[in-house]
Amino acid sequence: MPVKPLTQAILNADILRIKVFHARLGESYAKALGYHTGNWWYINHLKMKGFLTGRYIQILERYNANGSDAVENTISNDDVEGIIDDAFRQLEEWNRIE
Repeated sequence: MPVKPLTQAILNADILRIKVFHARLGESYAKALGYHTGNWWYINHLKMKGFLTGRYIQILERYNANGSDAVENTISNDDVEGIIDDAFRQLEEWNRIE
């Protein structure tokens, strides 16, 4: 199966999906804190996952897929695709249809 090149439209769609999953993670974190469900390890795990995902979102939002900004684009498209893949792996638990 041929791989589609990374375009700004694909990048924006991936960022949006990551943000939705990140919000679901935040909801789980808030419930764990509010209702005291889970132990401190689980609560810290959710917090660190949310922090990592937030950093991923910041990196992806600054990236220009068309390569027009040489100052911001210090990483390659392959690096960005790796970040996107890892973000989806980190948020797999919150990838559900409601």
